[in-house]
Amino acid sequence: MAEGQAAQGAKDSRYDWLQERVCSSLKIKEEQFQKLVQGEARAQFSDFLEEADTKRLLVYLDGKDLGVAIKPPAKFKRKTVYFVKTAPAKLDNDNIRKLVAHGELTEAPLETLSAVAQHVFLPLLTTSSNQEGWPDVVVKEVSENLHRFVANGEQQATPPPLIEVRVCRQGTLLLNAV
Repeated sequence: MAEGQAAQGAKDSRYDWLQERVCSSLKIKEEQFQKLVQGEARAQFSDFLEEADTKRLLVYLDGKDLGVAIKPPAKFKRKTVYFVKTAPAKLDNDNIRKLVAHGELTEAPLETLSAVAQHVFLPLLTTSSNQEGWPDVVVKEVSENLHRFVANGEQQATPPPLIEVRVCRQGTLLLNAV
């Protein structure tokens, strides 16, 4: 009986960790997140946290309500917060910070990827000071492939939105439409 009480008395900070990121990204109140977790979506959160094979969790605004999914929808709605395990594992209060990458997706992820590739990665990877120590063959290949990727993305995507790039104190890269 003491073990059961200890387990009940121990705080499950995994939900707090998820809540902090979802509320911050989607600019919602904690009550909205709590309502989602305590409702029918609890099973999906539990699967992500407890099952090693469940590799992702998506939380999104669906009108004024929050939605959650394990598999990506056919079309993203406004902004979506994603959580992805970097290795298959059951998550606990300690390893969730190490094993879960998180970020945001817009309703047009391909257009956002194109914008990020063109305005962030291309300048970073083609600047000679960032290529110090690279063999000439690698410099040429990276540059050619990145330019080709950006050119293909521009042809397939509508004009990308302007984006703001921020790095959180946890080291997460945030990309926001401006």
